[in-house]
Amino acid sequence: MVGKYGVTRVPYDWDHRRDWLDLPFAVEEYDRRARGLRGAMAENGLDYLLVYSNPSCIGPVRYVANFDSYFGNTIIVLSRSGEPTLVTDSVMHSEPMHTGVWMTWIKDVRAGHHPATVRTAVNIVDYVADVLKENNLQASKGGLVSTRWFPHGFMSRLNELVPDVNLVPAEAAFESVRGIKSEVELVSLSKAAKFASIGLNTAFEQASPGITEKELRARAVEAMLMAGADGAKVALTGGPRSGLKHAEPTDRPIEEGDMMFVDVCAPCQGYMSDVARTGVVGVADDQKRKMLETALEMRDKVVEAVKPGARICDLQLIAENVAAKHGFADYYYPTGFGHGIGTSVVENPILFPDNEAPLEENMVFSLEPMIVIKGVGTAVFEDMILVTSDGGESLSDATTSTW
Repeated sequence: MVGKYGVTRVPYDWDHRRDWLDLPFAVEEYDRRARGLRGAMAENGLDYLLVYSNPSCIGPVRYVANFDSYFGNTIIVLSRSGEPTLVTDSVMHSEPMHTGVWMTWIKDVRAGHHPATVRTAVNIVDYVADVLKENNLQASKGGLVSTRWFPHGFMSRLNELVPDVNLVPAEAAFESVRGIKSEVELVSLSKAAKFASIGLNTAFEQASPGITEKELRARAVEAMLMAGADGAKVALTGGPRSGLKHAEPTDRPIEEGDMMFVDVCAPCQGYMSDVARTGVVGVADDQKRKMLETALEMRDKVVEAVKPGARICDLQLIAENVAAKHGFADYYYPTGFGHGIGTSVVENPILFPDNEAPLEENMVFSLEPMIVIKGVGTAVFEDMILVTSDGGESLSDATTSTW
């Protein structure tokens, strides 16, 4: 196939891709998402969205297109009418069909070479400019999703090619749709949470003096992958270093009395999980026991108060008051309260301490109120919480008997 910007050997137009199409959900689910985003555009006076992803920010494009931009940059052009277009340089070997473009339902895919593989690779914003011109959107008001990640060079090139381009940040509009999960999304999130719980349970069941942190991670990862997770990532650390919280496992052997922190992510069908536990190997001393009991009480009290309409700032205050009641006010982290989760590890709802926004039914968030004392350890029981019409429901079921 000879295109405007380069040559590929394997055709990747829709006729050649559709027989390979591999979606976790029916196309109707992606149509629903597109309709929701178009509704949000209308409410915010936007004529189109540019949805951007890169290896550090895979979730937005995955949500819209079922495409993982794990190797380069991807931009979706979604207008209030007409078909969407996906442009990407997340391409290995200069072959889009070697890099998963057959996973997307979007018919109009325009692929370029990755800049690291072809010296003369063209900026993929050239494709975006073409799409805007083809649809007479040059001077229309557009919204940019993933503003903080969008490269300066891309914006400069777009301004050069489309001088009248009018882009505003559109994270809020995008998240208003992505933050409310459908039934099929909840199934995938529930599976991801269960996989993560399996990994956590394995780590604590097999933790004993003498086993190294790396060995424990290997066993947890194996358990999650064997259970069916699409991947597995584990932060695991014991002893005084657990007071630094997130850390890569080392060759250090676990010791009797260690406080051990384990945080896992086990994706399923593009949906993330984030579940954590802290425990003690052997017998907990009075300080560690009190830390763990306080962390568990914080989690339980907050979950009891979760319901549609509950304000995020009020939930935060519940956890903070529990920490203060037990003498841990100076070791409680309001900015570590939690985060929404879906195709990204962090998305809506945003659990800032001063966020007065209410929870809505079918939101999902990882709740992780924590006590952290440097040199001693972390006390946290992180679970994925679904907001139901009746209250809060944990999707994860890892043991809480960790000491």
